Amino acid sequence: MPAVLSLPKSNNSLQRLLHKIHSFFAKTTLDLRCNMSLWYPPFIEWEITPSCNHNCVHCYNYWRSNDEISIDADFDHNADFTYYETVAEKIIDSKPVSVAITGGEPFIVFSKVKSAIDMLLHAGIEVSINTNATLLNDDILAFLRDRPIKIFASFPCAEPTVCDKIVGVKGTLKRITEAICTLKEAGIDVATNTVVSELNYPYIEMTADYLKNVVGQKYFCATRACLPVNAKEEFRKQILSREHFNELMKTLLKIRQEKDMDVDFARAYSLCSFQSEDVLAAFAGKRQCSGGKLSFVVTSEGNIKACAMDSEIYGNILTGTFSSAIAKMASWQDLKYLPDDCKACKCLNLCGGGCRIDALTTFGDFSKLDPLSMPNALPHIDFSREDSFFPPDVSCRVSDCVCVTRENNCLRISRGSRYTFLAEDAFELLRQMSVFSIYDMEKNLHLDSKTAANILTFLIDVGIIETL
Repeated sequence: MPAVLSLPKSNNSLQRLLHKIHSFFAKTTLDLRCNMSLWYPPFIEWEITPSCNHNCVHCYNYWRSNDEISIDADFDHNADFTYYETVAEKIIDSKPVSVAITGGEPFIVFSKVKSAIDMLLHAGIEVSINTNATLLNDDILAFLRDRPIKIFASFPCAEPTVCDKIVGVKGTLKRITEAICTLKEAGIDVATNTVVSELNYPYIEMTADYLKNVVGQKYFCATRACLPVNAKEEFRKQILSREHFNELMKTLLKIRQEKDMDVDFARAYSLCSFQSEDVLAAFAGKRQCSGGKLSFVVTSEGNIKACAMDSEIYGNILTGTFSSAIAKMASWQDLKYLPDDCKACKCLNLCGGGCRIDALTTFGDFSKLDPLSMPNALPHIDFSREDSFFPPDVSCRVSDCVCVTRENNCLRISRGSRYTFLAEDAFELLRQMSVFSIYDMEKNLHLDSKTAANILTFLIDVGIIETL
């Protein structure tokens, strides 16, 4: 259950909570030490098809058996637009803030799922699509051009032969490049992600250069591949070592500094996986594993999972409720899956313990250390932040654009894809003040100026409060 911002019994207790909020999370206020579960999933990955026109070796779909591939092909053949609309109705009933359409490759079945995507958008749900983009056609382009949908495109490598080897299809680099450029020319927001194994590790800077100079990207995301649950032992040698992982992180810093690109990664890493203070300072707390806590997966058959990389099924959206499935994920929400070293670590709320699936596939146990982790080698760094300053003459109000969802013992307040959790009394007091200044917050909520500034800055960052 996320940490909930509520009215304080004392300013000191709220100050401690706000320190967590500001230091640990930019988007949400997840508290790993609380084992209460949500009723509704803030974020859902909807795998609309298991099939893909690529065969990337780092993907769990690569390691399917022939029988599984045959079953998946039958599913794609039999599922029609009414099926996807039915699943979309169930997703809407589950009240997510945002949904990422994934696969397999979503464009394979896109003609069947367009009406379902429109249903999600009309319900006020933020929609993005994870795709390799190579099946883009005029019909898909026209659909995307007219809707506020963001694209997260796979970009394996800028070296053509390596790109083909990773994907298992010849001529991939040219097709991906043309598709991304076409999407960008149509005004569609496109970000890319490069999954990094030993195959493309030597070409990371080259790939960033290509994306900036050829594709026109200002953002570069590179994510270490982990061992799929169903992968054979032979792939283990392609997984980056801790040494190569840290070199990758240093390369990301170099790309940010020398190429003036925003850099990121799409997985959660433990703090003690970072070997240098510079890397730790740059990336500490950037991402945590939210699987089974804030993010969930709906498979093409409607099965509900905590993580796309896991095989455990906790329910089915077509036959049960999301809240009942979330309630079965207690091991993801409490400390059961965390190793003892992580439970005792003072950085737990900032770190989260890394990737549990990586621990499972590497050591055969969810509760083992993330394979990149070295608890005794955490670089020393001061994670404290200065208190926020907020101008006293600026007027504020609760945004008219926020969506309020009643949750388990709190409210989920969202705007666009951003959200946080507030105690109901705290939110109602903010709304009742209509237009207010930081002085009004201090007076009506009995807060000191630093605490009020921290709260107000956080709520503005999330989008709940807007300045006038």
